[in-house]
Amino acid sequence: MKRLALVLSVLTCGFLFGQDKVAYISMDKAWNEFYKTCNANVIFEQKKQEFEEKMAILQQGLEAEAKELKALQADATNELLSTDASEEAKRKFRVRAELFGSKRDDFERTRRSGVQELNQLKAETEEMLMKELTASVEKFASDKGITHLYDISGLTMNRLPVLLVYPKEQEVTDDFIAVINAGHDRELQDSKAKLEEIKKKESK
Repeated sequence: MKRLALVLSVLTCGFLFGQDKVAYISMDKAWNEFYKTCNANVIFEQKKQEFEEKMAILQQGLEAEAKELKALQADATNELLSTDASEEAKRKFRVRAELFGSKRDDFERTRRSGVQELNQLKAETEEMLMKELTASVEKFASDKGITHLYDISGLTMNRLPVLLVYPKEQEVTDDFIAVINAGHDRELQDSKAKLEEIKKKESK
């Protein structure tokens, strides 16, 4: 009886382990190829470009005022001017210097606030998309009967893949991407094209 129980135990363990189905996925690739990620990247890059254009205009205005202020400073320190003219020049310089300092402070506040808003938008969007992608991975694994799904996109501190060797035939990255992008192929291509166009414009 003991021997029979041992055999049944071994058979049972073998049966249970046989239920495991292992697969591998590159979440980096899935993230980058997800149509919602591409859409979000387009929106973010557009907002970033608008912010940079706005700051460039403000910067140009500030630089122009800095040149005018420098000219007023030259008049204020001109020893060849009469006493009255010198006092008037100094007064103008003080007024413009105060206004310039205020505008420069506004510029820096606008820049910091804009950068903070962009970073917050990016962080919140990425968190939302990652939750959705994680839920999609879990459903995909459940539908496919996968019990263990390993991410192959991670790197060690030595910048080596966490999984140096794995059975390539068990990778499901492309299958998963096809599932999450089903019905959105055109939308994905349009977003990629827009993103490429924005990056080309930024590089000029």
